[in-house]
Amino acid sequence: MGATDPTGLAPPTALGPTPSAQPPASATMAPPTSASPVILARFASLAEWVEIRRRLQGLPGGGAMALQAVSRDQAQFILPWSGSLPDLQAQMQSRGLSLTKRDGMWVLEAQGAAVPGMAPR
Repeated sequence: MGATDPTGLAPPTALGPTPSAQPPASATMAPPTSASPVILARFASLAEWVEIRRRLQGLPGGGAMALQAVSRDQAQFILPWSGSLPDLQAQMQSRGLSLTKRDGMWVLEAQGAAVPGMAPR
């Protein structure tokens, strides 16, 4: 067998970006401004959980919810969010949901009937 590589690929030492291919320091990515909070939703029934999920659909600035765990009265999920957490709380309130931080955990609960005109701007 010869010393040449039968695949014709370059040896590993020749692979990788060249120094000129590195982005300039000013082009490095800034830290993300979005959040993906872990949220614990509390509910009294399956119907209430279904309603909470319905209210979360189409949340402006939100991504698809990643469900982590669910039981008969609560569910834990990650909600990708492109805005600030106060903006997320305002969006939740406008949908009749209460998002509060309790003991280091974000807790989501359905509010009573939303009062017209009380949604934050």
